[in-house]
Amino acid sequence: MAEQVHYYFTQHAGRRVEAFTVDAGYVGDGRFGGLPVLAFSEAQLRFPPATHDLFVAIGYTQRNQARRRMFLAARALGYTLPSFVHESAVLARNVSVGANCLVRELSTVQPFAVLGDNLNVAVRVIVSHHVRIGDHCFLAPGAVVCGGSTIGEACFIGAGATIRDGVTVGAGCVIGAGALILSDCEPDGVYAAPGTPRQALGR
Repeated sequence: MAEQVHYYFTQHAGRRVEAFTVDAGYVGDGRFGGLPVLAFSEAQLRFPPATHDLFVAIGYTQRNQARRRMFLAARALGYTLPSFVHESAVLARNVSVGANCLVRELSTVQPFAVLGDNLNVAVRVIVSHHVRIGDHCFLAPGAVVCGGSTIGEACFIGAGATIRDGVTVGAGCVIGAGALILSDCEPDGVYAAPGTPRQALGR
């Protein structure tokens, strides 16, 4: 994920990336992609929030909780957490986009939608009008969220899944690939397309 975000920010947004940062136990040999890999505590000293921005480039590990933890830690330190919206994505002019969002190729977000903080919106996702996406969510390729729906915090919406209009998906839900959601989902629920083994729904 960090390698992909590095590509987007340098090749599409014209930003200069100085280093990668990880929890101390994952530094390894200290290099990745030609750049230093620093423990988070060291990165704060070498690249402080007064002079540098930070992007939390973590996928849906631990049901988005790893990304949530690092986002909150970086925000508490005072870092600016920029978002990236690919130039091929189509966002209505009145769409609200939070901090540390990644909106990838060919995604569409219609008028009056609200994208919370720390979202990963993959390729060809459709977010319809008046939808609210809570913080720390991950929307996999081809997911469709129909008008007026609300997605709670830290949800995972699988590839090709469809959320019917007006539905509320509770916080922490996992919606499996190809699932069709026609009614409200309880928080922390797991909802799969028919015939999908539960263990296939990811981490």
